[in-house]
Amino acid sequence: MAGLLAALLAYEEQAKRKNKVSVETPLLTPECNSQNLQSIYLPVYLLSVCADWLQGPYVYALYASLGYGRTSINVLFVIGFGTAGLLGPFIGHLADRFGRKQMILTMYCGGYALACVTKHFQLFSMLALGRFLGGAATSVLFSCFEAWLVAEHQRRKRPATELQALLSRQYFLNGLAGCAMGVLAQMVVDSVPLHQVDVQYAGPFAGVLYWGGETLSFDLSFLCLAIAALFICCLWSENIWVGAKPSGIDSDQWRIVEALRCLWNDGLLLAIMLVSAMTESAMYAFVIEWTPVLTVNGVGPPHGLVFSCFMIAYMAGSTLFGLFAERFSAAKLLVAYSTLSFFALLSTFLLLYTGMAETPNGVFATFLLLTSFELGLGGYMAAIATLKAAYVPSSLRATIYNIFRVPLNAIVVVLNVISLSSEFTFLSCTCLQAVALAGSIAITSRLNSDTELV
Repeated sequence: MAGLLAALLAYEEQAKRKNKVSVETPLLTPECNSQNLQSIYLPVYLLSVCADWLQGPYVYALYASLGYGRTSINVLFVIGFGTAGLLGPFIGHLADRFGRKQMILTMYCGGYALACVTKHFQLFSMLALGRFLGGAATSVLFSCFEAWLVAEHQRRKRPATELQALLSRQYFLNGLAGCAMGVLAQMVVDSVPLHQVDVQYAGPFAGVLYWGGETLSFDLSFLCLAIAALFICCLWSENIWVGAKPSGIDSDQWRIVEALRCLWNDGLLLAIMLVSAMTESAMYAFVIEWTPVLTVNGVGPPHGLVFSCFMIAYMAGSTLFGLFAERFSAAKLLVAYSTLSFFALLSTFLLLYTGMAETPNGVFATFLLLTSFELGLGGYMAAIATLKAAYVPSSLRATIYNIFRVPLNAIVVVLNVISLSSEFTFLSCTCLQAVALAGSIAITSRLNSDTELV
């Protein structure tokens, strides 16, 4: 897989050199000339997603190591996704009103760092607090970063093709970060066993304070968040949309109502929200379920290494999007990636339903299918980001992005509350992905991609 990825990268660079446009659009101000947008955005974004990827492989494993069963773990996940669903629109509104940079600093870097600290406690209340903070933080990660980037790109008046290329590279590097963090987390977690902190150091938390093992990946995440916050303070400018609103309407009320009105009156935005909600709810259910489905006879997989393989596939999907973006519209590529994801999930369900997934060969086949699903996700992320950047109004971008995530979080909460078996969870994911595929076909038809530049 790594060799395939290297070949794709080499081909992509060769294609870029052949198709490079000789005439550049000049930056309009000395300030824009002084710093390249990519150089100030990508390092911060990568540190931020590294913090998230370091936690990903070990959330479920940590809760299990602390002695919690599937039901309690599902409750914790419900708290996280429920928080993201309920607070998401308000977080987006606050970001649009007071600034995306400020929201990223406080809610993502600050809130997520506190969530990492709670992972050292066996207390359910502390873990629940961590899930609450983590849910709010992920709402910021999946909306405010991209909103800041698009607004800054528009302020600098750069060509739309540059934004598409930057988004493709962003999601490729996102996958690369996930791969590297998976290996790093595996090494760190294996270095020191999980154990209770001695009474003399734990103080009032004696007996419930833990260190080592899975908690170390969250400590590394804390470090990444601290460095990202420093870079944001030093490198980023604030962007806040300033524009007219109807007289007599409160600013807070207007922004959320206007976002809902835009969605209601625009069938294209509704279709984009549908695809986003269906695909990403299947993705989050997959995040929760891949550990148990790859566990046979009580023996779990090497979480960090498996996670790294998933991320290599994710990177390959993003790279393929970059390769084909000049030949096919983002909408058509979205259909292709949605189709791949659908068949990967359907095949996984069939393996689980027939019991073949419990054999050694079946476990490996399941792993390959889940890897194929990640390949589809990598391309999907780049495609859907391109569509959102092109069609979501800048004045309401963060608010609408978070509204997109409300149905997604609601679906994941329902799946966790019902606490289905792995087989029926993947059946549900297959159905969700089928709806996403239908939505992506509808988007392609609506755009008439032969004549639309996306």
